[in-house]
Amino acid sequence: MAMVFNHDYPRKGYNRGELVKYVTFNAIRDHETMGDQRKNFVTVRKHGEEEFKKVIEACAGDKFTLRIFFENNTDPSMGEKGAAKDTTIRFTSGVFFSFEDEWENVHGNGFMAYISSSNAEPHTVQDFCVVDMSDYARYEYIEGSGRITTKAGTKPFPDRANLIGIEELDGIIPAGESGYVEYDFEVVRR
Repeated sequence: MAMVFNHDYPRKGYNRGELVKYVTFNAIRDHETMGDQRKNFVTVRKHGEEEFKKVIEACAGDKFTLRIFFENNTDPSMGEKGAAKDTTIRFTSGVFFSFEDEWENVHGNGFMAYISSSNAEPHTVQDFCVVDMSDYARYEYIEGSGRITTKAGTKPFPDRANLIGIEELDGIIPAGESGYVEYDFEVVRR
């Protein structure tokens, strides 16, 4: 499956400290570690490396972690009115590009992730990362590796679940709260 994505769609962004009076996810332009959240909330890291990136190169035998960051950017002074409801995270994977020449076969595989909430504007935000693989490799999800990290700590995240939350997996993300979901994968030969 080929995926198409364009970060140039018009989505409002805010600087840290601006008052946001409606529920919105990952809209901070000057986040202290990720820069523009709108373009950098889905990242990947090979096991053994510290930094999460937008693109990694991987080959058979490598393991890596997919991270999907979420933050309800609503100003906390909004109280309950600023809480995101029915919030879900999901991802798809597929091939961004593929080519063969006389020296190698290259497959640019990636992940597209979506954060959705029934009362957010926009209802769904999306971002992607790329796992470049040569040598006819593919990746497989490591069953049971999903986890969610919030201020409540790190907890297992069910393989097939997609409701997220801060204290419970109830779909509620209070104003100003954040966290991330991670999944582990292993690269294997085709």
